[in-house]
Amino acid sequence: MYNTILFTSGDGNRLFGESGADTSSSYLNTDAAVNGMNIFLKLHEIVPVASADLGTDTADGAFKAGTAAMHITGPWNVAPFTEAGIDFGVTTLPSLTNGGDPAASFSGTR
Repeated sequence: MYNTILFTSGDGNRLFGESGADTSSSYLNTDAAVNGMNIFLKLHEIVPVASADLGTDTADGAFKAGTAAMHITGPWNVAPFTEAGIDFGVTTLPSLTNGGDPAASFSGTR
């Protein structure tokens, strides 16, 4: 869920609604969420790696090695990446569609 939430949160779709408090639905069966997951599926055509091989350690390692152009992670990696001497920046998530709203991260804060 953590690594795929940006694909289900495009075009303004939010898990548990806009306020984050609507427990009547997970909002994973919306047009925006389905379209986002279709984009996610297309990535497998480009990078045919089994999802089991894309755990946190693998993603962190690829970023540290300079073999990943970007890495969507959290504040827990700022110190380790800084200590590893990686020149990195922090920015907003992109939109999944041309002109769409930016995707959202899976966060417990707003």
